[in-house]
Amino acid sequence: MDSNIPAQESDLQLIDWLRHAGRDFAVVGTKVDKQSGNERTRKLAALKRDLGIDDLLFLSSKTGYGLKDLWKRIEGAAELAV
Repeated sequence: MDSNIPAQESDLQLIDWLRHAGRDFAVVGTKVDKQSGNERTRKLAALKRDLGIDDLLFLSSKTGYGLKDLWKRIEGAAELAV
């Protein structure tokens, strides 16, 4: 999801559906290269609160920020699926 905009009702609905379906999921906030460090911290806290989640990955495809963490999460999920 775009980390520059607040959580949307559709985001909440999807997370609720995934939880009820018993599915593992990861929320990834994109476009963090457009934020300062303080702004990123503030938006991370707000998205966690608004989405009701404890874990949120931030990512920038432009700078590569957070990419290693995302790949770790994907590889961990793939190992559990085997």
